Amino acid sequence: MTGTGTKDDPYIVDNWEEYSSIGHEQVTYAEFAPNAENKVIDFNEICPEGFSNPVKFTRYTNFNGWTLKNLHSTAQHAITVGSAGKFSNLTLENFYFCPQSTIGKLIDCNNSGGTFTNCIISGQIQTPNQINYVIYGSLYESSLNIIANADDTFKVATNFVNSDIVLDISSKSVSLCLGKIINSRISGRIQSDETVSAGNEESAYNVFNIQSNQPLDYQGKGISVYNSDISSSVASESFKGCTAEQLRDAQYLYDLRFPIGVD
Repeated sequence: MTGTGTKDDPYIVDNWEEYSSIGHEQVTYAEFAPNAENKVIDFNEICPEGFSNPVKFTRYTNFNGWTLKNLHSTAQHAITVGSAGKFSNLTLENFYFCPQSTIGKLIDCNNSGGTFTNCIISGQIQTPNQINYVIYGSLYESSLNIIANADDTFKVATNFVNSDIVLDISSKSVSLCLGKIINSRISGRIQSDETVSAGNEESAYNVFNIQSNQPLDYQGKGISVYNSDISSSVASESFKGCTAEQLRDAQYLYDLRFPIGVD
């Protein structure tokens, strides 16, 4: 490991042992070696029985295109980081999260929220309890693909911006974002006992191509559209129902004032 852990001289690591030794609460910067021959960390090789305590991420980390795969966890939070952490260029693949506590998060940023940029996160969540957040933070230019079953409240993230979200969720109640959803695509399936929260008043310019047994409650002031063939909505002038065919019609969307280029 090289570097001093500062913003201008981050730690450079090329294996999990080095990274996990850094710590996560202090203001520390780390990067995974961008030109490493092997850029995959397989947790089946590190902890094949799965983790019962949180895995700790350094507070500011550029993963530089590395893949962390097969993270299995029964801890309250699968991953913990320092307050307001920032992460970029990470692929977290094939995680399995089954928290034993009543309230869990896949990634917990110490109650301050984190920022995830250019990240790809995919896996499964199974719990009889509450998922307070999958990602306690904001996804920017990222993708999230999860299958989840929970018996209580299920919250996905605090904000989505310029992101692609694919969901297959069954839960008592579902909140996609309690914050803003901007210029993003949300697809898949939701099975809920209650109305689905789909973004606050700052939300705008999204496509909700998602099958839901409950109405989508979109509070955004900016125009967004949803597939009315497979879902319904709480009344809103800014949330426009479209058939699947209309969602493929650029001129139709343009006429709705949805921002899309038309030749």
